[in-house]
Amino acid sequence: MLRAKIVLLEMIIDRYHKVIEESETKTVSEMKEMIDPDRPGIRELIRDIQERFTDYDPERDLLSAVNIMLDLLRDITIVEPPVLFWADPEEVLRKRVGDRMDLAIISCSAMIGLGCPSARVLVLEDGTPHVMFVYDGKHQMIDLINMIVKPLDPDLKKRYSFNDREFTNYQEEV
Repeated sequence: MLRAKIVLLEMIIDRYHKVIEESETKTVSEMKEMIDPDRPGIRELIRDIQERFTDYDPERDLLSAVNIMLDLLRDITIVEPPVLFWADPEEVLRKRVGDRMDLAIISCSAMIGLGCPSARVLVLEDGTPHVMFVYDGKHQMIDLINMIVKPLDPDLKKRYSFNDREFTNYQEEV
């Protein structure tokens, strides 16, 4: 029965993929609006992280908080959809399934709420989303494939980045 449902859903997606992708296309301002630390699910995630500290201070505790966030998000099943689809972060957090862009949006929103205004969703030339931020004067990246924090490689080929305030298209800078 499950296999039959999957086949039927594949048929529907095959037939309507252009319509779906047209309706899912986001403008720059719509992408920026997706980064929102005040969404209830994001606020709950931030609370869950901050409760693990006696007296949370982003200057002192941000990297530890990011690692806790990654542990809390690790059980979200990553599924790359066959069409462009922007999931609602609340739904991803509730149903524990989404794609890497969903994880990037959730992570960036939570980091801003944790006191890291430099957090930005970073999309590389190959389309892979991550999160970049500055901590203690150093450029860092959350690698959402390996779910780790590491120094941002200056040689990465970036396509664009955004947060709730800014959008940068690196392709136009070339």
